[in-house]
Amino acid sequence: MRIGTIAISILGLVTCSLGQLPDYVGSHDRFWKHHKVEKTLVIDGVEHYDNIESCIHDELSQEDRQKLSVISEERRVGKMLMDTSPEKRKLIASSSQSDNADEGPVFFVEVIDAITPVHARAVQTLAACIRKFIPSMHESRAMYKEFELDEDQGLGGNNPTHLAPLVGIFLPDVKDEIIRTIQLAYEAAGWKGLLTDRDHDAFSNVGKIRTRIHPEPKDLGFRASEHLTYTNFPLLAHHHDGADTAYTCNFAFSDPDDYEGGFLYVIDKAGEKTHMKPSKFAASVFLGGMYLHGVTEITGGHREMFS
Repeated sequence: MRIGTIAISILGLVTCSLGQLPDYVGSHDRFWKHHKVEKTLVIDGVEHYDNIESCIHDELSQEDRQKLSVISEERRVGKMLMDTSPEKRKLIASSSQSDNADEGPVFFVEVIDAITPVHARAVQTLAACIRKFIPSMHESRAMYKEFELDEDQGLGGNNPTHLAPLVGIFLPDVKDEIIRTIQLAYEAAGWKGLLTDRDHDAFSNVGKIRTRIHPEPKDLGFRASEHLTYTNFPLLAHHHDGADTAYTCNFAFSDPDDYEGGFLYVIDKAGEKTHMKPSKFAASVFLGGMYLHGVTEITGGHREMFS
């Protein structure tokens, strides 16, 4: 699918998966900036910019629109998951992160109050407007099809509304808050300069684009952005987000009490799973391109995420 000249499946802007851009190709908004400036958004020959902009304006209150530029002051690091040897593997609290960040590698960081309620409502509104005016950007995604299998083996799936690069076009303040959240996790985890010989070899075929596996978030473009629900899918099988993903960032739009089951889990290099249920408006920031992750069976309620 293309939005004007924008290819949805390539680097645009939010999974909240971030992929690195080489210095010589320009800023991360180069694929969509002209849509914002010229106020145009043509899909399948139909102009949608005014529809989406008006929809957001109508659905968000004036008070909420005024608060979109407010930067969260409550954002803070919660717990970090370290992938060390099995006997040393542990969750560490933020109070001790400075002493342990170099022992890593840290591969998962919880950020509490990572997104404000107003920004969450803005994302939900954008997703609803997209489903209303551009329904082709919402799908029921079965994992067995993503894995190119002939039949479902109980791998589950989800229902994404694709938001990249529309978050950058219509909600630039939200885009900036996402980068701030990932930057906080990046600094807390000590990901700057984290590069093992094994990792370098694994990505050497990509060339200079990936000279550092964990580049600074401000230098990245968003590979994908999705508002996620799980209608008709009881779980999400473990997977990784691809070698071009530097960081994955999942924001929780549901309170843990809103649904039963549905634990996010990540699998370390020793094959051990860690399960967690993020608090509402928290973010799970992790190395999703390198570590397998999934969602356990949802047995009741409503699980809603922004990834």
